[in-house]
Amino acid sequence: MSKKLNILLISPDYPNDPKGTGIGTYSQLMANNLAELGHHVHLVSRAGQNRLIKEQKNISFHFIDIARPDVPVNPNFFRLVFLALKSIRAEFKYRKEIAKTMHKILDNNKIDIIESADAFAEILFFKQKNYTHIPLIIRLHTPLSVGELFDKNVSEIVRRLIRIPERKQILKASHLSVPSRAGQILFRKEMALEHKAIRVIANPPPKNLSLKKRLKTNDFEVIYIGRITRTKGMPVLMKAIPIVLKQIPNAKFTLIGGDAGNPEGFKEKLAWLKAMLPENARKSVDFKGYLAFDEFSSYLENAAVAIIPSLFDNFPYTCLELMSFGKAIVSSDQGGMVEMLDNGKAGRLFTPPNHSELAENIIELLKNPELRQKLGELAQKRMLSEYTKEKIMQETVEYYKQCINEL
Repeated sequence: MSKKLNILLISPDYPNDPKGTGIGTYSQLMANNLAELGHHVHLVSRAGQNRLIKEQKNISFHFIDIARPDVPVNPNFFRLVFLALKSIRAEFKYRKEIAKTMHKILDNNKIDIIESADAFAEILFFKQKNYTHIPLIIRLHTPLSVGELFDKNVSEIVRRLIRIPERKQILKASHLSVPSRAGQILFRKEMALEHKAIRVIANPPPKNLSLKKRLKTNDFEVIYIGRITRTKGMPVLMKAIPIVLKQIPNAKFTLIGGDAGNPEGFKEKLAWLKAMLPENARKSVDFKGYLAFDEFSSYLENAAVAIIPSLFDNFPYTCLELMSFGKAIVSSDQGGMVEMLDNGKAGRLFTPPNHSELAENIIELLKNPELRQKLGELAQKRMLSEYTKEKIMQETVEYYKQCINEL
């Protein structure tokens, strides 16, 4: 079991950029952690700022220099059609290059295992039939066609069309893994994977994650950290805020997350959210926009209550960050947060889109500092016992070796 592995890791992102996606964060952590254990990782990803990353010990980088098309903030119809055609051409070329790069690596190196994200059929053109002696793991973060059940950026017809190549790629896999039981259940149903085994292994924790001393908090401060999207439950939160303010007029909401363009006819999602709030509630909500971890950690330290109102979230790194700070968390029960918070023993759970239930939980915690203290301590203890790098990486490597032995 001490054998060192050679791993081919495929990811849509590898964040040198701090605004990188959750998949990119996972890939970076996984590559670095495996390298530290002495395994060798060949990492294939789309080039961006990360093209400047130098070779690291036990990590070989293979960046594909095909950029994503820029999305205009308020495009007209003809601009959208042009953008769609340009995007399809670029994405087709990108996937061809991924397959070409994978074949070259596999033909010139001894590779023990391949792991790829589910990211919109990125390895669709990979000729897996030529390498059936090597396990192919598809890591199910959230297939785009499943995410669109909640975010609704495209029509139902388009969503179903997206599902076809995604499912085709997933069925290529010899093995499937997922970071939460909630994801396991949802993806098995929505991608029709009843006959496929799906292994649950948590994502490794971020490197900046460490136990934080509980500081004196602002008893009326509520914080949200995450992307400004429908999937993250932002409309649910906007409806809950006025209810909280009726009972606790001193409550303050700090919302930290990146903006995006053109939802619901607005040029910005922040404008879209602000339009949902009554005029008298807006002064109690502070939209900070995107902040890096070092910038938002001070807001997190001061907050009394933290919220995760997602319609679905497979395994949010934000939840681990909140747990490390010992925060009293109010979370949606639709996703991996349920098991992360020990079925509600280490936090409060609500069912979206029930904004009244979200508001009631926030009010309860704002009025009860002893309960906040208790839940925060339980969250910290659970993070330290269940979500350590050592535990998760040991389980991951054992799973890799199991996959190898099964072929």
